[in-house]
Parts: sequence; C-alpha cells; structure tokens
Amino acid sequence: MCDIDLYEMNEFLKRYNQHFQEFSLRFERFKEIRKQYQQTKDKKLLTDFRCYMDMLIVQIRSFCLEGDSLNKKNYTVQHFLYKFGRSDLADKINDFLDQPLYGNKDEDDSYWSIRKSIKFASDRYICHHDKLSNFEFSQIDLILAHLSNPYFSNNLDAIISEISECLLETHKQFLCHALQTSKKD
Repeated sequence: MCDIDLYEMNEFLKRYNQHFQEFSLRFERFKEIRKQYQQTKDKKLLTDFRCYMDMLIVQIRSFCLEGDSLNKKNYTVQHFLYKFGRSDLADKINDFLDQPLYGNKDEDDSYWSIRKSIKFASDRYICHHDKLSNFEFSQIDLILAHLSNPYFSNNLDAIISEISECLLETHKQFLCHALQTSKKD
C-alpha cells in the first residue's frame, strides 16, 4: 500500500462512503421490487422498478465512468482505489466494464460493452433526452433488459458485485494500514 495521508483519506472516505451507502440501499430496494414484481406482475411496481434501475445506472455511471479517474474532485471507484495504491483493482474494474453486455466482440454492430451500454443509457436516455432513432431506442430497451434480468451474466447484480468486491478488499487493507500506523504513533 502506498503512503497515505490519513486525514485526507478519512475525509475522502466519509464522502465516498456516504455515496456508496446510498447506492447500496438503492440496490437492495431494487432487488426487493424486482422480486415482488416477478411474483405479482403488479404494474404499479414496474414504475418503482424502473425508477430504481435508472438511479442505479446513473450511479454506476458516476461511480465508475467519470472520465479521468485521477481527477481529485470526483469520487469514482477507480479514484478511490488509486488513492489506496490499488491500481491493480482499478484495472480489474476497468477490464470488467469492457466485457460484453451483449453481442460478439468481433462484430462491431452487435457488440456492446458494459461500459458503453451504461454510458449510452445514462447519457442519452436517462439523464438527457437526446433525439434517438428507432434503432437507438431498441438498443436502450435491450440494454435495460440485460441489466435488469437476474439471469443474464453481466447484469446489475454482477456489476455491483464486482465493484463491491474490489472495494471491500481495499477497505480491509486500509483499516489494517490505519491500525498499524496508529500503533506506531
């Protein structure tokens, strides 16, 4: 682990944890709503389901896809990992986000990575109402179907699990580092 200014890291962790706790609570609620909807097919739940899904997509976008992850003003997962000297885990997340959500990587038209899919849905449909062609609307439908379906391999559950696993490993490492440093003082 790299040398860390514990005060600076503590300030970063407070803000970062606030965002991540909200994200985690929303994800748990999303799973509850999805389960209830699958059991009942109650159309009122469908609106809640879509609202939570939109929130999660936007948060994944802001947590992992905010451009330069070394920008000290943002709280991306990668920035968090770089601060802890864990570029290996940041690279692992980036590699995961470059995996296919659907399609064949060798066929440009059908291949959409997780990264491209989340950015497209967030930037062109959820956060902004860009003019979209019928084909682009069908892409949005396909992206949302894949992300929300618990039976697809790279769905929201898998994405959030991958990110959380890297964060948990880093949190444990930071706590051990902080304890060792405090014992030296």
